Amino acid sequence: MVYRYPFLHEGIVRELISTVGHKARDAAVYWRNGLWLYERKTEACAVVEAREMPTAGAGAGEIELLVYGDHSDRLAAILHQAIALLDPPPPAIDDSAATSSSSFPLSVNLTAELLTFSSQAPTPRGARPAVFISYAWGDGTQTGRQRTAMVDGLCTRLEAEGFAVQKDDRVMRNGESIRAFMKNFGTADHVVAVISDKYLRSPYCMTELHSVWQNCGSDPESFRHRVHPIFLDDAQVETLHLRLKRARYWRDQHVEVEQATQDLGLAVGETTIREGRLMAEFALHVADMLAWLNDILMPHGFENIQTDNFCSVVELLRTNAHCPPIGQE
Repeated sequence: MVYRYPFLHEGIVRELISTVGHKARDAAVYWRNGLWLYERKTEACAVVEAREMPTAGAGAGEIELLVYGDHSDRLAAILHQAIALLDPPPPAIDDSAATSSSSFPLSVNLTAELLTFSSQAPTPRGARPAVFISYAWGDGTQTGRQRTAMVDGLCTRLEAEGFAVQKDDRVMRNGESIRAFMKNFGTADHVVAVISDKYLRSPYCMTELHSVWQNCGSDPESFRHRVHPIFLDDAQVETLHLRLKRARYWRDQHVEVEQATQDLGLAVGETTIREGRLMAEFALHVADMLAWLNDILMPHGFENIQTDNFCSVVELLRTNAHCPPIGQE
């Protein structure tokens, strides 16, 4: 469900985050313009995020409410009321992609509801832990073919170890949105990031990694708990100097895009503007993200990874997912 404002003041967003945060407290994951939470009684997760809409006019914006889970209607109704009661209330509501707001009971109230929030949604009993694979696609080069073969080998090993592998070409069909699939990374409990030079220059890969960082509230421990890195030879992130080179790359990309969008003015759509701003976020945070991941003791380089046969990443996943080997459940 999307709530649209001709002028979305940041105070409205702060009020919403404060209202929900008063109930969820530390159990929710917060960032500047939104939050994620899991509610135990309804067994549902929710993402609430505000964003600008430059094409709709100066200051225009929207708040999106996304709720999912087996019993999400109740949580959706509660959060819908929290948004509807903002001052000022949203003048326009688009419920075409969600449960109709008219079906929400008007009696629900966020402050009165006895909700139980958790910082992590549990894996259903007996279910295989889902592992999302974040990687740069292969290409015609020898390095690209080698990277593709390694990622395929990783997926085969993880499947054999009992994990539910979520990789774009395995779970997506022709005609489906890559951007929609990428949104899953932000709330994923377990992401294996196959980090290479191409990965660190790809806006798609960086969006996946950054969305996890964002939903972790920029907390190093939470980020390291959810992201399991595999560093290929050309990643080059071992030193501060090398990591700052990655930040400089995205700064230069942002400056170039910013100049181009300024030249075009209103001819540029909000999606393009948002992508440009993401590049600035990459520049600001990539060095920290890589420093945190580089701090995890894992094999680096293709030969070491091949020798290890992905044992290190499997062990790390088992530890963080509390998942015993097959046959030892």
